[in-house]
Amino acid sequence: MLLQGSPSVPMRIMEIREIKFPVKLARSQDVLDVVNDLRLADRETFTVLHLSSANVIINREVVSVGTINSAAVYPREVLKSCILNNACAVILVHNHPSGDCKPSESDRRITRELIAALLICQIVVLDHIIISASSSFSFADAGLLGIMTNHVEDVLKQLDLDKGTS
Repeated sequence: MLLQGSPSVPMRIMEIREIKFPVKLARSQDVLDVVNDLRLADRETFTVLHLSSANVIINREVVSVGTINSAAVYPREVLKSCILNNACAVILVHNHPSGDCKPSESDRRITRELIAALLICQIVVLDHIIISASSSFSFADAGLLGIMTNHVEDVLKQLDLDKGTS
C-alpha cells in the first residue's frame, strides 16, 4: 500500500497481519512467525507482544514508528500498554530497515530501561528481537537478556537494601 507523505516522497505503510489467537510462544522462531510483516517495513517500528502467564499472546501493539534508522521508545508508554493489556510478560520486537540486526548502543540502553521499568511492576521481559528482511537477533538467545535482567535485579536489590538502612 502506498500513501503520499508529500508530493515527492512516497511512504510504504506496513499492513499488520491479524494474529489468530491463542498463540503460545515457546522460542524466538515462534515470535518471528508472528511479526514477520515487520521485515518489510521501511521505518523502524517498535512492537510489544503482551503475554499471559502461560506465554500466550494477549495483544500485539506498535508503540513507536520512527525513521529509517531510529524509533523513539518511551518506557512509560510501553508500561502503560502493558498495564492496559494486563500483561504478565512481554516480548519486545523492532526492525532494522538497514538489514543489519546487530543491536546498537541505543537498542541495548532501551532494553535495560524497559527491563527495569517493567520489572518494578512485576512484568517480565522475555526477549527483545531485532529483525530485518533477511535476518534476526534475539537478546535472549544471545544471552544478553539474562545478563541485563540479572544486573537490573542486583541494582534493585541494592536500592532496597539502602532503603532499609536509612
